[in-house]
Amino acid sequence: MKSKIVLFLIIIFISLNSRAQQIDFIDDYSKKTNQAQFFNLSLYDKDTENLWKNIFIDKDYDQISLFLDNLPVNSKDKVFQEIIFQILTSNKIFPKNRISDEQFSFIFNKIIDKLFITGRFNEIEFLYSKYPKLSNTSFVLQRMIEGNLLRNRHTEACKILEKNFDENLLKLGKIMIMCNIINSKFDEAKLGLQLLKEQNNPGDLFFIELAFSLMSEENKLDSKGLKKTLDNLKELNPIIISSLQFADISPNFEQIEKFSISGLLSILSNPSVERELKIYCSEILVKIGRIDAETLSNAYQLSRFKPSELERANKIYKTLSPNRARPLLFQAILRDKKPETRFNKIISLIKVSQSDNLIKEISKLIDITDDLKIHVKSSEDATILSKLFQSRGLYFDAKDVLSKNYKKPESDYRKMAIELSEAMQKSDTSFYRVENDLDLVKSIENQESLYLKKIIMIISLYLNLNQEEIEKLQEISISKELKLSGDDFKNLLLALKLSTNKDYFNSISLMFRIVGEEDFENLNIIKTYTLLSILKNLGLENEFRSLSERVLL
Repeated sequence: MKSKIVLFLIIIFISLNSRAQQIDFIDDYSKKTNQAQFFNLSLYDKDTENLWKNIFIDKDYDQISLFLDNLPVNSKDKVFQEIIFQILTSNKIFPKNRISDEQFSFIFNKIIDKLFITGRFNEIEFLYSKYPKLSNTSFVLQRMIEGNLLRNRHTEACKILEKNFDENLLKLGKIMIMCNIINSKFDEAKLGLQLLKEQNNPGDLFFIELAFSLMSEENKLDSKGLKKTLDNLKELNPIIISSLQFADISPNFEQIEKFSISGLLSILSNPSVERELKIYCSEILVKIGRIDAETLSNAYQLSRFKPSELERANKIYKTLSPNRARPLLFQAILRDKKPETRFNKIISLIKVSQSDNLIKEISKLIDITDDLKIHVKSSEDATILSKLFQSRGLYFDAKDVLSKNYKKPESDYRKMAIELSEAMQKSDTSFYRVENDLDLVKSIENQESLYLKKIIMIISLYLNLNQEEIEKLQEISISKELKLSGDDFKNLLLALKLSTNKDYFNSISLMFRIVGEEDFENLNIIKTYTLLSILKNLGLENEFRSLSERVLL
């Protein structure tokens, strides 16, 4: 590759050309044809400005089924989880000439399953009530029952089972056994356990031991024995997860690592789970927007530390794992009444939050009523504090602390990112500082910073550049060499073509295939550009800005 990076010139021109095109929604075929030719599925009756209504309009069952199967429902990214939720719950139409009644029922079950995995239990119940004909399957009932169990609503789960019992639900034997125990029907429960024991299915031993313990006259559980049996299980199903609180034991970290979002949510309401595991789950859930900062704060305060550890938090936190260090520092900050030492702990907390991409969430926990800027001692302090201010939308303070503790070129990069983030927050696509910023970049001798490349990327994608700005951008040499795989380049070109043509189905499929379950922040710059381009071209502005602001942070 030549010193003047060819790829960025290509993507800049493509970006500028695509921006000139207005968003054209796929034709609403339902307006031109008989509604009877389509299946309709929606969570809500209101259907205003729905981007997803026609995403399956010309697709057959196999294509739709594969699309739903490939949704990264275990993604730990808030933006992608939100897009998945929109697709699953928005009003959608399906062509009857390409999908049979039976196949549409299968699609309905798949949507229910994806909602369950992502912990959207209320939405499942609403869809069940709204589409009784489609909902009359043992699979949907199973997911409703399991959803109630994971929320510790055992009575409600048992009522659903009792009300809808049929032969198709016989496979829910463990649930029936648990319901019999809850209702003190021990004879029926013991009969079910005997049948379960005879089947000798892998993983049933823990449940059998637990159930018999719950019915013992001594009402005494062998927690150590049950824990040993539990630890032998590699994965836990919903009935096992919901049963843990009866045994007063906690799953191990290896098991929780494999939990879906629904499982992670259940952990927070289980008093038996170890504190560190609750913190682990809370940090994931706050990142994807399923719990708020207050809940994370409560989780951090569950950890137990000695007064001496809290006093020396700023010295010992580096010896701990990140999800142990963050609660330590947070508690120490709450206790510390001295502004200077408190400041040092805040800097450490933000620093240890960077590796797990938690700065934005952690910043909400910090009281910034004090003037933190007066305690800055180094350019590193200034950079970290600027990220705290930026994540809270305090752009003046973010730039101010950098200007008073200037270090070239790092401070210049940060200042550009802050200004660009502010412009996006104000929906300003004609940012007046861009020419000066581009001149500044041209003057920097070493332009190999990955952070700088990402800033240039956002500039090319977001801002409406005039001719002079375009020429300045073209003159910037930001890399002597760029490693670009064949797949990355192919996906980039394909994504630009599909998204520019407003092909929602294939664009979203490609986007999810690229990101998988990997953290957005860990993607290389080409993949990052590709995903942002798709969002931009499809008109998903909020999602585009959210991811862009994370890049700039």
